[in-house]
Amino acid sequence: MITRKEFLATAYGLLATSALAACASNPTIEPQGWTEEERAKGRPEKKKGSTEETDEKAEIEVAGTVVKVAVAGTPYVEILTKFAHNQFAKEEATLQILETDSVDKANQAVVSGNANVSFCQRGDELDAYNREKQTQLASAASIMYWPLGIYSSKHDSLKNITEGMSFAIPNSGSQRGRALILLHQEGIIGLRDPNALEATTDDVVDNPNQIEFREMDAGALAGALEEEDYVVLDASSKVTGEEKSEAEDTEGAEDAEKASAESANKSANAGTTLHVSSAIAVEASDGSAARAFGGVIATTADAVEDARVAALVQVFKTKEFEAYLQGMYGQDVLPVA
Repeated sequence: MITRKEFLATAYGLLATSALAACASNPTIEPQGWTEEERAKGRPEKKKGSTEETDEKAEIEVAGTVVKVAVAGTPYVEILTKFAHNQFAKEEATLQILETDSVDKANQAVVSGNANVSFCQRGDELDAYNREKQTQLASAASIMYWPLGIYSSKHDSLKNITEGMSFAIPNSGSQRGRALILLHQEGIIGLRDPNALEATTDDVVDNPNQIEFREMDAGALAGALEEEDYVVLDASSKVTGEEKSEAEDTEGAEDAEKASAESANKSANAGTTLHVSSAIAVEASDGSAARAFGGVIATTADAVEDARVAALVQVFKTKEFEAYLQGMYGQDVLPVA
Protein backbone atom coordinates (compact mmCIF):
# COMPACT_ATOMS: atom_id res chain seq x y z
CA MET A 1 0.00 0.00 0.00
CA ILE A 2 1.37 3.40 -0.96
CA THR A 3 2.10 5.66 1.98
CA ARG A 4 0.91 9.26 2.20
CA LYS A 5 4.53 10.42 1.94
CA GLU A 6 5.10 8.36 -1.18
CA PHE A 7 1.82 9.53 -2.67
CA LEU A 8 2.57 13.20 -2.10
CA ALA A 9 6.06 12.76 -3.56
CA THR A 10 4.50 11.24 -6.65
CA ALA A 11 1.95 14.06 -6.83
CA TYR A 12 4.66 16.72 -6.71
CA GLY A 13 6.47 14.97 -9.54
CA LEU A 14 3.35 14.83 -11.64
CA LEU A 15 2.68 18.51 -11.14
CA ALA A 16 6.15 19.33 -12.39
CA THR A 17 5.37 17.75 -15.75
CA SER A 18 3.00 18.94 -18.43
CA ALA A 19 -0.46 17.46 -18.84
CA LEU A 20 0.58 15.99 -22.19
CA ALA A 21 3.55 14.19 -20.68
CA ALA A 22 1.39 12.84 -17.90
CA CYS A 23 -1.11 11.49 -20.39
CA ALA A 24 1.56 9.90 -22.53
CA SER A 25 3.01 8.04 -19.54
CA ASN A 26 -0.29 6.51 -18.49
CA PRO A 27 -2.36 4.75 -21.16
CA THR A 28 -5.48 4.88 -19.00
CA ILE A 29 -5.39 8.68 -19.12
CA GLU A 30 -5.39 9.17 -22.87
CA PRO A 31 -7.03 6.30 -24.81
CA GLN A 32 -6.47 6.04 -28.53
CA GLY A 33 -8.70 8.16 -30.70
CA TRP A 34 -9.09 11.26 -28.55
CA THR A 35 -9.81 14.50 -30.38
CA GLU A 36 -7.94 17.73 -29.62
CA GLU A 37 -11.04 19.02 -27.83
CA GLU A 38 -11.14 15.91 -25.64
CA ARG A 39 -7.47 16.30 -24.79
CA ALA A 40 -8.08 19.90 -23.74
CA LYS A 41 -10.90 18.80 -21.45
CA GLY A 42 -8.90 15.92 -20.05
CA ARG A 43 -11.64 13.34 -20.52
CA PRO A 44 -12.92 10.96 -23.20
CA GLU A 45 -16.07 11.56 -25.17
CA LYS A 46 -19.14 9.88 -23.69
CA LYS A 47 -20.38 6.78 -25.40
CA LYS A 48 -23.59 7.67 -27.10
CA GLY A 49 -26.61 5.63 -26.22
CA SER A 50 -30.31 6.26 -26.24
CA THR A 51 -30.44 6.65 -22.45
CA GLU A 52 -27.44 8.98 -22.16
CA GLU A 53 -28.59 11.13 -25.07
CA THR A 54 -31.95 11.87 -23.42
CA ASP A 55 -31.18 11.72 -19.70
CA GLU A 56 -30.01 15.17 -18.57
CA LYS A 57 -29.21 13.80 -15.11
CA ALA A 58 -26.74 11.19 -16.36
CA GLU A 59 -23.59 11.12 -14.24
CA ILE A 60 -20.42 12.71 -15.54
CA GLU A 61 -17.97 10.19 -16.92
CA VAL A 62 -14.93 10.39 -14.64
CA ALA A 63 -12.72 7.77 -16.31
CA GLY A 64 -9.66 9.32 -17.93
CA THR A 65 -10.07 12.65 -16.14
CA VAL A 66 -6.96 14.43 -14.82
CA VAL A 67 -7.60 17.06 -12.14
CA LYS A 68 -4.92 19.22 -10.53
CA VAL A 69 -5.86 20.39 -7.04
CA ALA A 70 -3.95 22.92 -4.93
CA VAL A 71 -4.64 22.39 -1.23
CA ALA A 72 -3.67 23.89 2.13
CA GLY A 73 -4.58 23.03 5.70
CA THR A 74 -6.71 20.50 7.51
CA PRO A 75 -9.05 18.81 6.97
CA TYR A 76 -8.68 19.64 3.26
CA VAL A 77 -5.41 17.73 2.83
CA GLU A 78 -6.74 14.64 4.58
CA ILE A 79 -9.95 14.63 2.55
CA LEU A 80 -8.08 14.78 -0.73
CA THR A 81 -5.35 12.26 0.10
CA LYS A 82 -7.40 9.79 2.11
CA PHE A 83 -10.70 9.92 0.22
CA ALA A 84 -10.78 11.72 -3.13
CA HIS A 85 -7.49 10.24 -4.39
CA ASN A 86 -8.77 6.70 -3.80
CA GLN A 87 -12.13 7.43 -5.41
CA PHE A 88 -10.44 8.81 -8.53
CA ALA A 89 -8.23 5.73 -8.74
CA LYS A 90 -11.30 3.48 -8.63
CA GLU A 91 -12.69 5.38 -11.63
CA GLU A 92 -9.40 5.09 -13.58
CA ALA A 93 -8.88 8.83 -13.21
CA THR A 94 -5.99 10.87 -11.83
CA LEU A 95 -6.00 13.38 -8.99
CA GLN A 96 -2.78 15.41 -8.91
CA ILE A 97 -2.36 17.09 -5.51
CA LEU A 98 -0.21 20.16 -4.92
CA GLU A 99 0.04 20.66 -1.17
CA THR A 100 0.92 24.24 -0.23
CA ASP A 101 1.45 25.98 3.10
CA SER A 102 -1.07 28.79 2.61
CA VAL A 103 -4.44 29.60 1.12
CA ASP A 104 -2.84 32.34 -0.95
CA LYS A 105 -0.40 29.93 -2.62
CA ALA A 106 -3.18 27.45 -3.35
CA ASN A 107 -5.39 30.11 -4.92
CA GLN A 108 -2.51 31.61 -6.88
CA ALA A 109 -1.85 28.17 -8.37
CA VAL A 110 -5.36 28.34 -9.85
CA VAL A 111 -4.97 31.93 -11.03
CA SER A 112 -1.67 31.06 -12.77
CA GLY A 113 -3.10 27.92 -14.39
CA ASN A 114 -0.87 25.49 -12.47
CA ALA A 115 -3.94 23.92 -10.86
CA ASN A 116 -7.53 23.46 -11.98
CA VAL A 117 -8.98 24.12 -8.54
CA SER A 118 -8.04 24.99 -4.98
CA PHE A 119 -9.55 23.30 -1.93
CA CYS A 120 -8.58 25.22 1.19
CA GLN A 121 -11.25 27.69 2.31
CA ARG A 122 -14.87 28.37 3.17
CA GLY A 123 -17.16 30.27 0.84
CA ASP A 124 -17.05 33.43 2.95
CA GLU A 125 -13.25 33.22 3.07
CA LEU A 126 -13.10 32.93 -0.72
CA ASP A 127 -15.23 36.07 -1.04
CA ALA A 128 -12.88 37.93 1.32
CA TYR A 129 -9.85 36.66 -0.63
CA ASN A 130 -11.29 37.93 -3.91
CA ARG A 131 -11.91 41.36 -2.40
CA GLU A 132 -8.42 41.59 -0.92
CA LYS A 133 -6.47 40.22 -3.89
CA GLN A 134 -8.71 41.62 -6.65
CA THR A 135 -9.18 38.13 -8.07
CA GLN A 136 -12.31 36.57 -9.55
CA LEU A 137 -12.17 33.01 -8.31
CA ALA A 138 -15.54 31.31 -8.08
CA SER A 139 -17.00 28.49 -6.03
CA ALA A 140 -17.84 25.44 -8.12
CA ALA A 141 -19.51 23.76 -5.14
CA SER A 142 -19.73 23.85 -1.37
CA ILE A 143 -18.55 20.47 -0.08
CA MET A 144 -18.61 20.21 3.71
CA TYR A 145 -19.26 22.52 6.64
CA TRP A 146 -18.54 22.94 10.33
CA PRO A 147 -21.99 23.24 11.89
CA LEU A 148 -22.95 26.13 14.08
CA GLY A 149 -24.75 24.68 17.08
CA ILE A 150 -26.79 25.63 20.10
CA TYR A 151 -25.10 24.50 23.32
CA SER A 152 -26.00 24.73 26.99
CA SER A 153 -24.56 23.62 30.32
CA LYS A 154 -27.87 24.39 32.03
CA HIS A 155 -30.51 22.89 29.73
CA ASP A 156 -30.70 19.68 27.70
CA SER A 157 -33.31 20.79 25.16
CA LEU A 158 -35.10 23.77 23.65
CA LYS A 159 -38.54 22.62 24.75
CA ASN A 160 -38.84 24.61 27.94
CA ILE A 161 -37.59 28.05 27.00
CA THR A 162 -39.14 30.62 29.31
CA GLU A 163 -39.41 34.39 29.12
CA GLY A 164 -36.16 36.26 29.45
CA MET A 165 -33.76 33.34 28.95
CA SER A 166 -30.42 34.43 27.51
CA PHE A 167 -28.83 33.38 24.22
CA ALA A 168 -25.19 34.30 23.58
CA ILE A 169 -24.48 34.83 19.88
CA PRO A 170 -21.53 36.15 17.82
CA ASN A 171 -21.41 39.94 17.51
CA SER A 172 -19.94 40.17 14.02
CA GLY A 173 -21.59 40.42 10.62
CA SER A 174 -22.50 37.19 8.92
CA GLN A 175 -21.66 35.04 11.96
CA ARG A 176 -24.34 36.88 13.92
CA GLY A 177 -26.76 36.44 11.03
CA ARG A 178 -25.83 32.77 10.86
CA ALA A 179 -26.70 32.35 14.56
CA LEU A 180 -30.04 34.11 14.12
CA ILE A 181 -30.86 31.89 11.14
CA LEU A 182 -30.26 28.84 13.36
CA LEU A 183 -32.57 30.24 16.05
CA HIS A 184 -35.19 30.86 13.35
CA GLN A 185 -34.70 27.30 12.09
CA GLU A 186 -35.49 25.98 15.57
CA GLY A 187 -38.60 28.16 15.95
CA ILE A 188 -37.15 30.21 18.80
CA ILE A 189 -37.49 33.48 16.87
CA GLY A 190 -38.86 34.62 13.55
CA LEU A 191 -36.70 36.55 11.07
CA ARG A 192 -37.87 38.95 8.41
CA ASP A 193 -35.71 36.99 5.95
CA PRO A 194 -34.71 33.51 7.22
CA ASN A 195 -31.82 33.33 4.73
CA ALA A 196 -30.23 36.73 5.38
CA LEU A 197 -26.66 36.10 6.49
CA GLU A 198 -26.25 39.76 7.45
CA ALA A 199 -29.34 39.75 9.71
CA THR A 200 -29.18 41.55 13.05
CA THR A 201 -31.46 41.47 16.06
CA ASP A 202 -33.35 44.37 14.43
CA ASP A 203 -34.51 41.83 11.83
CA VAL A 204 -36.22 39.66 14.46
CA VAL A 205 -39.96 40.06 13.85
CA ASP A 206 -41.16 37.39 16.26
CA ASN A 207 -39.73 36.67 19.72
CA PRO A 208 -42.52 34.85 21.58
CA ASN A 209 -40.47 34.18 24.71
CA GLN A 210 -38.77 37.55 24.72
CA ILE A 211 -35.37 35.90 24.87
CA GLU A 212 -32.43 38.18 25.57
CA PHE A 213 -29.54 38.31 23.11
CA ARG A 214 -26.02 38.56 24.46
CA GLU A 215 -23.74 39.54 21.59
CA MET A 216 -20.03 38.88 22.14
CA ASP A 217 -16.75 38.13 20.40
CA ALA A 218 -16.57 34.62 18.95
CA GLY A 219 -13.61 33.79 21.19
CA ALA A 220 -15.66 34.49 24.31
CA LEU A 221 -18.67 32.34 23.42
CA ALA A 222 -17.39 29.04 24.83
CA GLY A 223 -16.64 30.73 28.13
CA ALA A 224 -20.22 32.01 28.27
CA LEU A 225 -21.61 28.49 28.67
CA GLU A 226 -21.43 28.79 32.44
CA GLU A 227 -23.18 32.15 32.50
CA GLU A 228 -25.84 32.13 29.78
CA ASP A 229 -28.78 29.81 29.25
CA TYR A 230 -27.78 28.96 25.69
CA VAL A 231 -24.78 29.73 23.50
CA VAL A 232 -24.65 29.62 19.69
CA LEU A 233 -21.16 28.87 18.39
CA ASP A 234 -19.02 26.91 15.96
CA ALA A 235 -17.41 24.50 18.42
CA SER A 236 -15.68 22.13 16.04
CA SER A 237 -13.71 24.18 13.51
CA LYS A 238 -10.43 23.22 15.21
CA VAL A 239 -11.12 19.46 15.19
CA THR A 240 -9.13 17.40 12.67
CA GLY A 241 -9.15 13.77 11.70
CA GLU A 242 -5.49 13.42 12.69
CA GLU A 243 -6.20 14.54 16.24
CA LYS A 244 -9.11 12.15 16.50
CA SER A 245 -7.26 9.13 15.10
CA GLU A 246 -4.06 9.35 17.14
CA ALA A 247 -5.55 7.64 20.18
CA GLU A 248 -7.56 5.19 18.10
CA ASP A 249 -4.53 3.99 16.13
CA THR A 250 -2.11 3.68 19.07
CA GLU A 251 -1.41 0.13 20.19
CA GLY A 252 -1.66 -0.65 23.92
CA ALA A 253 -3.90 0.89 26.57
CA GLU A 254 -1.13 2.96 28.14
CA ASP A 255 -0.05 4.44 24.81
CA ALA A 256 -3.68 5.04 23.84
CA GLU A 257 -4.31 6.99 27.05
CA LYS A 258 -1.20 9.07 26.45
CA ALA A 259 -2.17 9.80 22.84
CA SER A 260 -5.71 10.69 23.93
CA ALA A 261 -4.36 13.15 26.49
CA GLU A 262 -2.05 14.72 23.91
CA SER A 263 -4.94 15.02 21.47
CA ALA A 264 -7.09 16.70 24.11
CA ASN A 265 -4.29 19.14 24.87
CA LYS A 266 -3.96 20.01 21.19
CA SER A 267 -7.68 20.72 20.94
CA ALA A 268 -7.63 22.76 24.14
CA ASN A 269 -4.70 24.82 22.89
CA ALA A 270 -6.37 25.37 19.53
CA GLY A 271 -9.72 26.44 21.01
CA THR A 272 -12.78 24.90 22.54
CA THR A 273 -13.02 21.12 23.00
CA LEU A 274 -16.78 20.98 22.42
CA HIS A 275 -18.03 18.62 19.73
CA VAL A 276 -21.15 18.87 17.61
CA SER A 277 -22.45 15.63 19.13
CA SER A 278 -23.12 17.57 22.35
CA ALA A 279 -25.10 20.33 20.61
CA ILE A 280 -28.81 20.66 21.25
CA ALA A 281 -29.41 21.73 17.63
CA VAL A 282 -27.27 22.35 14.53
CA GLU A 283 -27.63 24.06 11.17
CA ALA A 284 -29.46 22.23 8.40
CA SER A 285 -27.14 20.84 5.72
CA ASP A 286 -29.26 22.34 2.92
CA GLY A 287 -29.52 25.82 4.41
CA SER A 288 -28.02 29.07 3.18
CA ALA A 289 -25.50 29.12 6.04
CA ALA A 290 -24.15 25.64 5.30
CA ARG A 291 -23.56 26.64 1.68
CA ALA A 292 -22.07 30.04 2.48
CA PHE A 293 -19.73 28.76 5.20
CA GLY A 294 -18.91 25.40 3.66
CA GLY A 295 -15.47 24.41 2.38
CA VAL A 296 -15.56 25.12 -1.34
CA ILE A 297 -13.89 23.95 -4.51
CA ALA A 298 -12.63 27.18 -6.05
CA THR A 299 -11.70 27.74 -9.67
CA THR A 300 -11.63 30.47 -12.28
CA ALA A 301 -14.99 31.93 -13.26
CA ASP A 302 -14.82 30.46 -16.76
CA ALA A 303 -14.03 26.94 -15.48
CA VAL A 304 -16.89 26.43 -13.02
CA GLU A 305 -18.62 24.05 -15.44
CA ASP A 306 -15.41 22.46 -16.75
CA ALA A 307 -15.66 18.66 -16.93
CA ARG A 308 -12.61 18.20 -14.71
CA VAL A 309 -14.07 20.40 -12.00
CA ALA A 310 -17.45 18.68 -12.30
CA ALA A 311 -15.78 15.28 -11.94
CA LEU A 312 -14.19 16.32 -8.65
CA VAL A 313 -17.44 17.78 -7.35
CA GLN A 314 -19.24 14.57 -8.25
CA VAL A 315 -16.88 12.51 -6.08
CA PHE A 316 -17.90 14.57 -3.05
CA LYS A 317 -21.64 14.34 -3.67
CA THR A 318 -21.85 10.65 -2.82
CA LYS A 319 -22.89 8.39 0.03
CA GLU A 320 -19.26 7.25 0.21
CA PHE A 321 -18.14 10.77 1.08
CA GLU A 322 -20.86 11.10 3.70
CA ALA A 323 -19.68 7.83 5.27
CA TYR A 324 -16.05 8.97 5.12
CA LEU A 325 -16.80 12.20 6.99
CA GLN A 326 -18.82 10.31 9.59
CA GLY A 327 -15.96 7.87 10.18
CA MET A 328 -13.26 10.54 10.36
CA TYR A 329 -14.98 13.41 12.12
CA GLY A 330 -18.23 12.14 13.59
CA GLN A 331 -20.64 15.06 13.36
CA ASP A 332 -17.96 17.74 13.55
CA VAL A 333 -17.73 18.04 9.76
CA LEU A 334 -20.86 17.38 7.70
CA PRO A 335 -21.50 17.22 3.94
CA VAL A 336 -23.39 20.09 2.35
CA ALA A 337 -26.58 18.78 0.79
